[in-house]
Amino acid sequence: MDLETLTERKGNLEQIIANTKDDKNLAENKRLLEIDKRYKELEKLDQKIDQLSLIPDDNFEAITEAKAALSQVIEDHDVYYITQQDRWWFRAKDRSWKCVKSEALKMEIPVLLDGVSIWLEFKRIINELGRVRHDVTYSWNNGSGDVLNLMETAFCPLVPEAGDHHWFFDCLMLSLGGGSETNKEHIEKVLLSKYQHPENNLLPTLVIGGADGGVGKSLFVSKVASTMFGSESVADNVPMDKIIGQFNSLLIGKAFVFINESVNKKVEENRLHAILGSDKLTVERKGIDAFEVNNTALYMISGNDILGSVKLAGNNIDRRYSIINADTQIEAWLVKHDKHMFPTIDVAAQWIGETGQHILSDKEEVGKWLAALTDKYGDVTYMKALHSDDYQNLKKIQQKFYINVFDTVFYDPNFRYIKQSTLLALYQHWNKEYGNGYPVARNTFYKLARDYIKDKKLTVVEAKVKWGGESSANCFVLSSHNQSQLDDNDEEFVKEDIYGKIIWAYRIE
Repeated sequence: MDLETLTERKGNLEQIIANTKDDKNLAENKRLLEIDKRYKELEKLDQKIDQLSLIPDDNFEAITEAKAALSQVIEDHDVYYITQQDRWWFRAKDRSWKCVKSEALKMEIPVLLDGVSIWLEFKRIINELGRVRHDVTYSWNNGSGDVLNLMETAFCPLVPEAGDHHWFFDCLMLSLGGGSETNKEHIEKVLLSKYQHPENNLLPTLVIGGADGGVGKSLFVSKVASTMFGSESVADNVPMDKIIGQFNSLLIGKAFVFINESVNKKVEENRLHAILGSDKLTVERKGIDAFEVNNTALYMISGNDILGSVKLAGNNIDRRYSIINADTQIEAWLVKHDKHMFPTIDVAAQWIGETGQHILSDKEEVGKWLAALTDKYGDVTYMKALHSDDYQNLKKIQQKFYINVFDTVFYDPNFRYIKQSTLLALYQHWNKEYGNGYPVARNTFYKLARDYIKDKKLTVVEAKVKWGGESSANCFVLSSHNQSQLDDNDEEFVKEDIYGKIIWAYRIE
């Protein structure tokens, strides 16, 4: 049987193997047995092809040159064959890993198209060099010798004893922490722990929320985190469907993942919970069977939803989340840091664009900052999720007790208008009466009221009016009663008895 016929038979056999893998009608055990049988046939066929394709001894010099050239190609492209996947892994021009079938590999490396003998020699050298593995993974640990570990790190080195780190890092951390030193310290420790112990997948997810953006989250991820962990190890601005969807290969081999979207659906919550804190991930790329890798990333979630970026359960599930609320622009912290250097928000914004962002992505500056954190906190091996005031406040917001207040007041048939501060006091009173703990903050409460009115399509407007013929007041007013001056009607909602005790007209259940 000639070489051409054997090669044709090999192609047919490879197609049979592929079809068998995709045959869902076969029982799993029968399918595996059939695939194993066909692979043994393929191995024997390869041996026959190898024998027929040997280059004669009088071409020894040509053989040597061909082997040297192919060995160089293998080294340059870092080629491996993975038996479990029946795929080739190699480095593309940008040095990223790529996974392809045999025919696609030949197109990627054109020298492999120069005849059957070249291809067979290429495979023989792959075996000789020990570049055949059973499977692939991404792990911070070296793992088994039969598994190709594709994990790569380019962490920014520490720069100790190089002077003080730049103050802008502290401003950014304070901004991300919402002005709280407790929050700032927690963020710094979590980041440092990931840097020192990247294999630790039990670090809490940083959930940084707030009704408005601009606190520096994107600036931190694109500049600081990408320099700290290496740009290839950071996934920035990732939508939720790329995390919990079918094709989630974006998570592979990452040290840091920034999810810039709130979790709004129950199915999203459940899938996200299954990922965060898990040792392993099952990932799937188009055209490749799903395979298991280590869950290597520290996660940060952020969205501008006033009800929070994640849904709290109020139980042990929340141990995955460090809840932080940040709602002051990064520029404001610069103004506070140095009013002479930054007299206005606009001046601060210009400085960030022209100078600040480059400081945050400078390896030496990041290295000095990391060295300063190491001196300050030492070796951070463990971090518990942060559940401080921001956590309690978000939990109360999500319990939606304020909805009961809005329902009671705005749907009262006798309602005409109410002063905003009176509505807030009503909510605070009954929130405390029921022992709900931390009330929603004032500005957040007013924003929730506006959203409620809009969502319910109520004929209620927000207005600043002259109140009781004297001072001005912010009110929620029925459109039909909207006037520039309103009588003081607080007595419709709250009174004092003869002993000075506050009595509310409404009881909120």
